[in-house]
This record gives sequence, C-alpha cells and structure tokens, in this order.
Amino acid sequence: MKKVALCLSYHLNNKLFDMKDINTNRDNCNYPMFLLKDSLAKESIDLSTYDINHADNSDFSFYFDYSKPLGFAKKNYLFLFESDVIAPNGWKLDVQKKFDKIFTWKDSLVDNKKFFKINYTHLFPSEAELVEKYIPFYEKKLCTLISGNKIASHPNELYSKRVDIIKWFEKKHLSEFEFYGVGWDRPISQNKYINYIFSKKTIVNRFFYKFKSYKGSVESKKETLKNYKFTICFENAQNIEGYITEKIFDCFFAGSIPIYWGAPNITEHIPKECFIDFRDFNDYSELYDFIKNMDENTYNIYIESAREFLLSSKSNQFKAKALSDTIIKHVIEDIRDEK
Repeated sequence: MKKVALCLSYHLNNKLFDMKDINTNRDNCNYPMFLLKDSLAKESIDLSTYDINHADNSDFSFYFDYSKPLGFAKKNYLFLFESDVIAPNGWKLDVQKKFDKIFTWKDSLVDNKKFFKINYTHLFPSEAELVEKYIPFYEKKLCTLISGNKIASHPNELYSKRVDIIKWFEKKHLSEFEFYGVGWDRPISQNKYINYIFSKKTIVNRFFYKFKSYKGSVESKKETLKNYKFTICFENAQNIEGYITEKIFDCFFAGSIPIYWGAPNITEHIPKECFIDFRDFNDYSELYDFIKNMDENTYNIYIESAREFLLSSKSNQFKAKALSDTIIKHVIEDIRDEK
C-alpha cells in the first residue's frame, strides 16, 4: 500500500478525519478531508497525519498551506487553501520550489503544469434538504455575522471591516443585529504575548471591551444563521481572484442571504442573483436601507436563486467530491509515471 503523509501541525493522530469529533468537525467542515482519505483508501493508498505516516518514509507528502517543514517524501503536493494575507509562508517562491505540484483556488496562477485549480469544497446538503421549507420570512431576525475576532496588517485584510460594520450596527440599529464567534470577549493584538494576557479573565475584558450585540460562540453555524434574513459575509481578505471560502456556502445552506465582500471575480463562480454584493453600496446606511426595506417576494427570489445554483452543475466545483477526484487523479498519474 502506498502512503501519504498529511503534514500539518494540528488535528494529529488522524483527528482531522474523525467526523464524530464535534470540536474539530463543526458543520461537517472536515468532510472533504474524510472523503479524500476514504477515496484514496479504495485505491490502496493510505492518507494519514504525519505523526502516523512520516513524510520521509512515505510516497507522497501533502501540505495544507505551509507553516514549517515537517519532512518531505518522494512526491510533494502543496495545497494553498488560505490566502497570503493570512498564511503567507506557502506563497513564498523558495517554499513553492520544494513541491512537485501546487493546488490553489487562485485563478491567475493555474497553468495545469505545476499549479492546478481547486476550490474550498464542502459537504452539500441533500437535494431533499435543499428543497425543504426554510424559516418563514417574518419569523427571521434582520442581520447577523459569525466570525472569529482576528487581526492582520495586510492592506487587503477584511478583519477590520467586520469590526467596522459591527460598531455601525451597534450605534445605529442595535436591536436589528446580533453576531457570534470566538474571541470577541477580549481585546486582540498582533503580539502573541499580549494576546495571552488578554486571554485571561481580567477587568479590562469585562468592563472596557464589550460588544452589546455579541451573543457568544455557536455549535452550528447552520442552526444559527437560519434564524436571520441576512448575514454579513466578508472573506478574510479582498481583491484576490478565486478566493471563495466556506462563508458564502454557510449562508446558502442555512437559507440566509449573504452580504458578500471578498473575491472580485465572485460572479464568475457564483451567480450574482444568489447574494448581495457589498461593493454595490456607498456606505452602511445605504446597505441597511436596502435590506430593511426588502419585501418577502424579492427576498425569496434570492433564496431560490441560491438553491438553484446549489442544485446545478455549476456548483460541482465546490463539492467535496471535486477535491478528492482531482487529487486522486494526480496521485494515480504520478504513481504510474514512476513505473
């Protein structure tokens, strides 16, 4: 049996593939990796984390992004899931030279020689689940956001823009906005030592850093988002073509209309009728007026458009099977070429 070492420094001992682990597999986010492992096993190829399959003794190494070297195999694949704004190491040319093939969502890099196209992929709801009735329009609250409290200094980052819109809603329309996520009960810094201090329950946290609309963390994004008409859906970064993460699909699966900001070419991949493009508005007030005054019929057109997209072949590129099929194809070709 051929061996593949998954080189990442978290979810070791194959925890990444455990669909029953509610701490690591919220909303089935690990399903694409589970399916990849399962599909490779059917080809007599074992994919395991690098503490089980050591890279030096494996036929392939898979790096999901790149933080530091964890060993290399005969063939080495790099998966650039995160942007250079958040995880810059894998985007460095000297790092990329270490790999035989690189898989990325970044359209401009794809040459089908060394760089190959993949997207963030997901476990889609069944067709029956997608046609079930969502919570009625008039029973939903207006707007929400789910995000961790993070910070970055890159000019394309959108972390700070999430904070801006939270503060705007709290100042102007507090009763119509609620948000969720981890880390919002304390300040945050780019200095890890300061963050450690802030992680403790201090007077600063309790009295000087509190968002009135913050409702805590969530166990399921779908079960939370389904209660809101609209969801602020800002990627971690903007102006990066092809960078479309799970955020917009979380909204689609829950029947909440995403207010999207991120990939400038989003409509090349997802129809414009499925979401509200934040760039179409001059300011938050204009956006608020648009969503506040949207009637039920118009709202349902967005919901139905998203549902039609999910059921169409155009969405196949974002399904977990697309990832596993692509990688298996390359692995089998590289094994054959060795012979």
